[in-house]
Amino acid sequence: MLFIIFILKSCVAKTFLRCLELSCVCYVYFIKVCKQQTYGVACSQACGYCSNGEACHPANGTCVNGCMEGVMGSNCKIGELK
Repeated sequence: MLFIIFILKSCVAKTFLRCLELSCVCYVYFIKVCKQQTYGVACSQACGYCSNGEACHPANGTCVNGCMEGVMGSNCKIGELK
């Protein structure tokens, strides 16, 4: 599933094309919703060992609530599970 979010600044425009027509400052962000335990571009990276088996952040793989015992790092990939 792919979502496109338009954030328009410096003018009022309801679509990206209209923003370009008005020469506005336009930002487009593409967010892909990954399946659980994957993250990154095209969901090609495996999540680490997040606490309680929780899913990692879909963009950067961080574990919001920490890591399982024995592993560490923002992505919970350093060390070995106990």
